[in-house]
Amino acid sequence: MDEKIVESAAAGLVALLPGFVSAWIFYGLTPHKKPDKFERVVQAFVFTFISQGIVAAVRFVSVAAGF
Repeated sequence: MDEKIVESAAAGLVALLPGFVSAWIFYGLTPHKKPDKFERVVQAFVFTFISQGIVAAVRFVSVAAGF
């Protein structure tokens, strides 16, 4: 039972990794004040959604172009 919880938590973190990296880059390169931990997780969701959308669009265009 505990192994499944650990596996699902690890899968969730891996899925959110692009969002956390994007937020880290954004707040590392701009003078914005870092938000609370909950807001960081929400922004990681948003950045992950945006990055996955961009990847899907690039993949679609690449397939349509024949690459």
